[in-house]
Amino acid sequence: MRNNFYLVIIFCFFSPSLFSQDKELGIVLIEDLEQKRHPNDTAAVAAILYKKGVVSFGYDFNGPVLVTRVKTRIKIYKKDGYEWANNVVKYFSNGMVGENVEFFNAATYNLTNDEIIITKLLADAHLDTKLNAYQYQKSIIFPDIKEGTIIEYEYILTSPFIRDIRDWDFQATIPVDYSEYTTILPEALTYQIIKKGFEEIKIVSEKSVKFGGTEVRAMYTAENLPAIKDEIFVDNIQNYIAAISHEISGVKIPGKPDINFSTDWEAVTKTIYKNGGLADELKKTNYFEKDIDLIIKDKTNEEKIVAIFNHVQSTIAWDKNESYYCAEGVKKAYKKKIGNSAEINLMLIAMLRYAGINANPVILSTTENGIAIYPSIHAFNYVIAAIEVDDKKTLLDATEKLTTPNVLPERALNWYGRLIRKDGSSEDVNLTENISKETINIMVSIDPNGDLSGRCRRSNWDQNAYFFRLQALDSKEDPVDNLEHDYRIKNVDHYVIENEKETSKPLVQSFSFLDSNSIDKIGDKIYISPLLFFTLKANPFNQEKRQYPINFQYLKETKFIFILEFPEGYAIESIPSSINIKTENDIFMFKYSISNVANKIQINASSAIGVVNVKKELYPVLKDFFQKILEKQSEKIVLKKI
Repeated sequence: MRNNFYLVIIFCFFSPSLFSQDKELGIVLIEDLEQKRHPNDTAAVAAILYKKGVVSFGYDFNGPVLVTRVKTRIKIYKKDGYEWANNVVKYFSNGMVGENVEFFNAATYNLTNDEIIITKLLADAHLDTKLNAYQYQKSIIFPDIKEGTIIEYEYILTSPFIRDIRDWDFQATIPVDYSEYTTILPEALTYQIIKKGFEEIKIVSEKSVKFGGTEVRAMYTAENLPAIKDEIFVDNIQNYIAAISHEISGVKIPGKPDINFSTDWEAVTKTIYKNGGLADELKKTNYFEKDIDLIIKDKTNEEKIVAIFNHVQSTIAWDKNESYYCAEGVKKAYKKKIGNSAEINLMLIAMLRYAGINANPVILSTTENGIAIYPSIHAFNYVIAAIEVDDKKTLLDATEKLTTPNVLPERALNWYGRLIRKDGSSEDVNLTENISKETINIMVSIDPNGDLSGRCRRSNWDQNAYFFRLQALDSKEDPVDNLEHDYRIKNVDHYVIENEKETSKPLVQSFSFLDSNSIDKIGDKIYISPLLFFTLKANPFNQEKRQYPINFQYLKETKFIFILEFPEGYAIESIPSSINIKTENDIFMFKYSISNVANKIQINASSAIGVVNVKKELYPVLKDFFQKILEKQSEKIVLKKI
């Protein structure tokens, strides 16, 4: 309460600043409408000609407010760009106080018979939609959109949540010709200012005294920004978009003690643990004690962990809301048998602690939410559990029915989380250090006519198994049809899947098949692709240049064992040589060897991803490495008739 009082005192002396007057809406030139293609990106479906925003503090009858005013002009080049004529602004309300969004100065410009036709939208031409209990969106849809159309609009977002300055994205999935962002903030407020992305952003800052106080005006500009385009093996492209973020870190008022909101990760996690409700929710046990007493009776610690984890998974449904805050609390969630991610995983931690297990929360940012790159209570939006035994950590998330200890949903595989202990101390936790393994065993035989038949047994553990189970649960397609389509094999038969629902065991698929694509008979010779349908078809890193870091999601190890039996009357003319290579920093490893005993050939191959997150500067290394693998796998076993 005292912190809020200080903020009110500050903001009473500041009025909203005027938006800059250049490039005003309503002035569209014929040459802009005549333009058929973007000059720097001829494939662009649309482009942001300019986008300008100003953030300042104002004051209404309820107190201080944060005012964000944005002007945007967009050019549509192609039909695929029509979606850029639909614009949305999200806002929040908790029932007591809320944000407000107003669109105005919205118009569509078209060129007809060398005349500019302007269609202005009415002030109320928007749609309000409730997304969930706290989030809403206001959208505006422009009429009369054609190839060549220019649209422009303006909106004001007024927010009572004065500590939360929204991020400003300079880039988009279409080119941006000019983007300008101005903040006008009282000097008494201190912020961490974070620049994201790889594009140049120019900054000009100045101070001025107004109404007895000092304000800091900062202008950020960027020009000719390329469209941000997704690449293979990227966790979340939004992590790398050129943007500016503000996080309030403190208040400094002459004659008053300084107020610090977030200074480092330790301070942030202590704030979340105490003020975010985690500590209080973890102390509650009376609602589950009788149930847990029965579940853990006469069990070892390891058995207790599994039993409690399975109990929460099977008893409480996840409502799909991601948070480290409880919505209704663990007690109500347990009673109603449904809760958000915080309620489910905090009750899991409380139950484990009650059973004598050293369990603590790990707060993290989901993949969709982005990487937590600077100390902020807003950097996190999720919580899981961690068990610590002899410096070894086991991570658990009970929101999904198919996860197991150290196997997390895809949304939680996002670099690092922050473990918080009872005393408030914290440390980073690697969310992706568990290695998921796969083994593939194939036995094949070749008859004198050159027909290849075989049987495959494929076993997956941990994340690999989890993702397969998840896909199988959602899929309505026949797995046999999928195998024949994906591997380009025929007559898949005797398909068996083991441990589909027994998540503590490896998931195993076995089947028989015919493969005509991996073998050729030419004259008196037979040519065979040693890894059959598991041969790498193309280099996954085929771009000339890489824009963003590489993310492999989790660590993986794969082992192949192939045994080929060839027919009598044939001898080996040549086989590929063995190879054992790895990249610098052990990012990737590949081993490959072939041996011959009697009329059988055994191939042993293995590969491993040893680093999850790889800098873009190492892209040429990965590209060259996979090219070597591709070339090696393209070599054939050659049999000759004798």
